[in-house]
Amino acid sequence: MITVVVPICLLVFLLLCKKIPFLGGNIPAALGIAGVFAMIMGGVYNPIKWGEAWLYGVDTIAWVLFLTVFGSIYAQTQIKLGTMDTVFQCFKAKFGERPRILICCILLTLVISGSLLGGGTPSIAIVGVLMIPSMVQLGLDQDQICATLVMGGSIGSLMPPVSQAIFLSSSLIHTDVDLANQYAYVTIFSAFIIECIYISHRFVSKDARIVDYDENGKIIPPDTVGKILSDKWYTLIPFAFLLLIILLRSFKIVDIVPLVLNQIHIGGEPFLQALKKIFFIKGFTNVTNLILILSTFVAYAFPQVHGSGAECIVRGFKNAVTMMIILFFSAFMVGSFTFGGQIEVVKKFAMNLDLNVLKFGGMAAMVIMGMLCGTQSTPNNAIFSFFGPALLQAGIEPGKAAAAGAQFAAAGQGMPPADTVTFFTAGLVGGVLGKEVNPLRSMMLAAPVWLWVIFTGLILLYI
Repeated sequence: MITVVVPICLLVFLLLCKKIPFLGGNIPAALGIAGVFAMIMGGVYNPIKWGEAWLYGVDTIAWVLFLTVFGSIYAQTQIKLGTMDTVFQCFKAKFGERPRILICCILLTLVISGSLLGGGTPSIAIVGVLMIPSMVQLGLDQDQICATLVMGGSIGSLMPPVSQAIFLSSSLIHTDVDLANQYAYVTIFSAFIIECIYISHRFVSKDARIVDYDENGKIIPPDTVGKILSDKWYTLIPFAFLLLIILLRSFKIVDIVPLVLNQIHIGGEPFLQALKKIFFIKGFTNVTNLILILSTFVAYAFPQVHGSGAECIVRGFKNAVTMMIILFFSAFMVGSFTFGGQIEVVKKFAMNLDLNVLKFGGMAAMVIMGMLCGTQSTPNNAIFSFFGPALLQAGIEPGKAAAAGAQFAAAGQGMPPADTVTFFTAGLVGGVLGKEVNPLRSMMLAAPVWLWVIFTGLILLYI
C-alpha cells in the first residue's frame, strides 16, 4: 500500500500547503507530480511509458473534456438569448405575493441553470446575481442570500443532465454516466426538496412581499405571466428542445441524435460507431455532448445569438480553459495510477476490508478532502480514483458508486471552511449590496443540505 499512500499524501500536501513556491495550491502541478511519483513507485521509469499513461488518461476522460467545452458554449448562447431571465420573470410575476413559493422558484431556477451549465459558480454568476434584489425584499440578510445562492447553484451542478462531478466520477470508474444519472435524478431531487423546505421556513417570513418601484418611488405593477411569455416565448425554445430530447431518451421512447447520425456511414460502419474507434475523438460521441451541440445549433437560429457571430463560441471556450487544464492533468494522474499498478493494489486491499469500513472510510476521506480543498474535483481525482474501483470490487453497482462518489465530493466542497463557490458568491453578493458577507457563516447555514447529500450518497451504497 506504500505505493498508493505516498502519491496521495504528496498530492494532498501540495494542494493544502499553499505557501510552497509555484507548487502550493496549484492543482495541475499537484496532479502532475503525484502522477510522476505514482509511476516511479510502481516501477515505471521510462518517460515514454509516462506519455502512454497520459494518453490513456486523456482517452479515458475525453468525453468530459468535450463536455466542458460544449456545455460552456451552450451556456453562452442561453445567456445571450435571455432564457433564464424569462423563467425567473415568470416565477416572480406568478408568486411575488407568495414569498415561500417564490424562494422555491428562485431555487428551481438556480437548479435548472446549474444543471444546464454543469457548475455552481457559473449558475450563480449568470442567474443568481439577477435574484439578489428580490431576496433582499424577501427579508434575507447578506449571509442568507449567499448561502441560498450557493445551495441552489451547487445542487443544480449535481443535477443531471450536465454534472461535471457525476461525469468525472463515472469516467474514473469507466462506467456509463446514464447509469449514475438514473440514481442522481432521485437523490439530488430529494436534496432540492430538502433545501426548499429548509430555506423557505428558516430564511423567509410568510409576510414578506416583492414589490418593484420606479425612480419616483411608485409601485410598478408586475407583468402577467401571459404578457412575459407572449413577449419572450422564443427564448425558451432551445431549452425546451434540449429538454424534449432528454425526456424522450430518458423514457426510452427514442434516442433521436444517435438515430439520425447513424444513418450516415463511414467505411460501411454507422457514423458514431466509426468515431468511437478513434483515439480521443470518441469522446465527441457521448450522447450528452451531441445533444448540447444540436441545442447550440438551434440557439444559433435566433438573431440575438447568430448576430453576435462567434462571440458565444469564443467566450464559452475561454471560460472552459481553466477546467480543461485541470482535466488534462487529472488524466495524467488517472493514467499513472493505472500504469503504476496502484488501482490493482487498492482492489486487492479492498477485498480484505469489511464492507462497512470501506464505505464509511471512503466517504469520510472524500468529504474531509473536499472540506479542506474547497473543490469537488480534487477528492474525486485523489480519492475516488481508488475508492470507486474498490467499491466495484466489493460488488457495488457502477451507477450507484459513481453517483455516491460525486455526492460525497460535492458535499465535502460545500461544507466549512474552504468552499470556493461560497467565497466567490460572498464577493458577488457583497459587491451588489455593498455589505460585508461572512462566508464561514454562509457555509454553516448551507451545511444541513450537504449533510442530506452525504446521507443519500450512503443510502446508494446500501441499497
